[in-house]
Amino acid sequence: MKPRTEDRGPRTPFFVTYLPIYIDYLTVEKGLAKNSLSSYATDLRRFGGYLEEKERELEAVERIDIVRYFQSLRGAGISARSVARALAAIRGLFRFLVAERHLKLDPTENLEN
Repeated sequence: MKPRTEDRGPRTPFFVTYLPIYIDYLTVEKGLAKNSLSSYATDLRRFGGYLEEKERELEAVERIDIVRYFQSLRGAGISARSVARALAAIRGLFRFLVAERHLKLDPTENLEN
């Protein structure tokens, strides 16, 4: 029996390539604790879902996309502390991808909390 698409989860480059290499980096190079890794992964999957919903590729994300995402989190009642953690996770992801030359620009650069 052929699996349904939704059974396999999101198949965008964000979920297939970028998120796994960043989580590996956090695990191996940064040595993050399991709870921190889990929180970061959850925050980043939520962000990836938002990008997918907006039909936005990670390479095309601009600062305004990040601002709108955080506005949507606050509008959904997400606490300021959780929003700050999500910003740290997303900022870290973009910095990593730019440093590793997967992306040219970091839309989170100079983004205020």
